[in-house]
Amino acid sequence: MFFRKKEKKFKPIYIFVIILAVLAIAYIILMNANKKQQEAAITPGAFLAKFSSDAITKLDINPPNAKKAILEKINGTWVVADQNNYPADEETIKNIFDSMSKAKFSEIVSSNPDNYSKFDLTPDKAIAVKMYDANGTELYNLLIGKAGPSFFDGYAKKANDPNVYLLVNNLNMVFNQSDWVRKTILPLNATDIKELTIYQKGKPTYRFERQAAAKEGEKGKIVLAFPASNESFDQNKMEQFFTNIAQLKTKGIIQNTEKELSDYGLLPETILNFKINIVMTDGTEHEYRAGKEENAAYYLQVDDNPIIFNPANGDVERFEVKLSNLIIQPTK
Repeated sequence: MFFRKKEKKFKPIYIFVIILAVLAIAYIILMNANKKQQEAAITPGAFLAKFSSDAITKLDINPPNAKKAILEKINGTWVVADQNNYPADEETIKNIFDSMSKAKFSEIVSSNPDNYSKFDLTPDKAIAVKMYDANGTELYNLLIGKAGPSFFDGYAKKANDPNVYLLVNNLNMVFNQSDWVRKTILPLNATDIKELTIYQKGKPTYRFERQAAAKEGEKGKIVLAFPASNESFDQNKMEQFFTNIAQLKTKGIIQNTEKELSDYGLLPETILNFKINIVMTDGTEHEYRAGKEENAAYYLQVDDNPIIFNPANGDVERFEVKLSNLIIQPTK
C-alpha cells in the first residue's frame, strides 16, 4: 500500500501575520525616511541666512510694554528719530547687529499658530522688529518672543514664516529697551582735557590743568592750578577723575519740557549744586551745570543744549572734589 505524503498548508493566520510584518517593516522604513527628510529641512543653523547690517539704515522697534522706537542712520550716525534725532547709543546698536548676525536656532518648536501665544509671539505680546534700507525697502520683519528654557536662549519667528525657532541667544534682552538714546552725555577723551574748573556757589573752587607731555605718546601730568598747592597728586586718581567727567552717563533725557529751568535748579545765576567748565586741547569748551537732585539722579544741562539730562547721583557726586583723596598718601 502506498501512502501519499501529506502536504503542508499555511494556515490563514500565518499569512496574515507575515503580511502585517511586511507592512510594519515598510512603515518603519517610510517613517525613518520622512524623519530624515524633516530633520534635513530643519537642521539647526543661522536664524537669518547671510544676515548683513551694511544695508540697514532704519530700525522700527515696537515692544508691547514700552514706547515704540524708530532708529535711523543719518550721515553715518545712528539717531533716535522720534526724539528729535538725538544720538542713539552706539553700543546698543552694535549689540543689536552682533546679536542678529550670531542668532542661530537649535530647533523648530512649532509651526502651529494656535501655539504662538505660548512663546509670546502673538501681536499683543511679541516685540515687532522691522529693518529697512536707505530706499525704505523692508529687509527683515521679525517677531521676538519670550526667553527660552535656559533664559539665555529665546523664541523668535519671521513674519512670513510659520515656524517658531528656539534661538541659542535671547533676542528679547537685546530689543526690550525703554530708552535708546546715547547714555554718555558728552563723549570726550579724558586725555584731551587741558583744563577743568569746578565752580560752587558761583565761584571757582578748584582748577586742574594738564601739563604738556614730557615725551610724545605720554600723558601730560595733571596738576592743581588753583588754589596753589605743593602737594603731590596721585596721577592714576587724577586720570580717573578726568575720565569720570569725560564719560559721564545719563539715565535718561528730558526734551521739550514745559517746566522752567528754576524748577530743576538750573537757572544760570542760581545753580543749586555746581558748574564744571572744561577746556579741551583744541580750544573748544564745554560746561556742565548740575541742579536739583530727585529720584536718585540730578538734573544737568550741557552747554547751550536745551535737553535736560538725568545722571545718577552717585556718578555726579564723584565731582565733589576732596583733595585728600587725590593726594599721594605717605606709606606707613
